Formats: sequence, structure tokens, C-alpha cells
Amino acid sequence: MTDSAQESRRNALSATGDARVSRTRRRLSDALHDEIAESGAGNLSVATITRRAGVARSTFYTHFATVEALALFAVEELFDELGSVDVARRAHSGLSREQITRTGLADVLDGLLANDYLLRLARDGSSGAAIRERFVDEMARNIVPIIAIERPDATAELLDYGSQFLAAGTLRVMMHWLSDERQTSRAELVELILGMLPAYLTGRGAD
Repeated sequence: MTDSAQESRRNALSATGDARVSRTRRRLSDALHDEIAESGAGNLSVATITRRAGVARSTFYTHFATVEALALFAVEELFDELGSVDVARRAHSGLSREQITRTGLADVLDGLLANDYLLRLARDGSSGAAIRERFVDEMARNIVPIIAIERPDATAELLDYGSQFLAAGTLRVMMHWLSDERQTSRAELVELILGMLPAYLTGRGAD
């Protein structure tokens, strides 16, 4: 099978929604997590991940071209889950914008804490820069519908640039906190970020 045909097959599998495909991908993602937790992010390979997952190398390559592609999938999963919850909360909750945004920020921070292996890979792995970019891109993708809810008049430029600006700034601050000695508490960090966000997300200063 050619590289382009293999990539087309991977894309088709990722879009199927087949439970077996989801289980295999989750198994590989869990193995990535465990391998980094035990051995660090510097010596990852397809061999170490498939051995830990108990699957054949051919199975890995059926789903992912590289270890980096698996890591990017794990980042995408994290933000898909966080983003869908926040959008539902804004669309149906009786909470204030400030409360909703505060809760959403806490959810992102807790998600990063729970998946710190991805942060270690972004910091120490050979493809760290690409993974850091995916963090921003995935968070930005999930911020777009949030801006659209709070700013129905938003232009395409605001949706694009605004989501990238908010994602990059928020993630950089959170990642800095996570790699620091954390003298600032989790609650204090959330409030600091909340105070820097635009009023249409927080309701602060709005008429």
C-alpha cells in the first residue's frame, strides 16, 4: 500500500466511529501515557508503545504514521471533550458568563494536570514544537463556537484571530504555571486568567 493510500485509510478509520477502532486508539493512547510516566518522553518509539499496548506494529501503523501522530490524536481528544462540555454549558446553563468561564478555565487546567504526560512530551519529546502547536490549534478550534455563542455578530476574523489569541495566551500561562514551583494556587491562577479575558466571555464590565 502506498503512503497516500495508507494515510487515506487512517483518515477513513478515524472518521468511522467504529467501537473497535476507538478501543484500539485508546489502548495505544493509554500505552503512550504509561510509557512516558515510567520512562520519560525522550526515548519513545513505536516498539515501546506497541509492546506496552500488546498490539502488533502493523496495527499501530494502521492507525498512526508516527508516535507524534498518536500524541497529536491524544491532544485532540482532550480538547474535544473539554470544548463540547463548555459549549453545552453556555448554551443551556443558567449560570453567569463569569461562572461559566471560570469553570471552563478550571476544567482546562484540570485536564492538563490529568494528562501531564502530554505536557512532558511537548516539553521533552523530539517533536515537542509540533505538539505545542497542536495544543494551541485544538484549544482554538474549540474556542471558536464559544466566541460565536457570546458574540453572534463576530466576524470571521474575530473568530479566527480571537480564538488563536485566547488559546495561545491561556495555554502559555497554564503551562508556565505547571512547569513552575506553583507558588500561585490553582484557584488564584484561574482568577488571574479570568481577569485578562475579554468582557464578552466573562460579563465583567459589560453593560
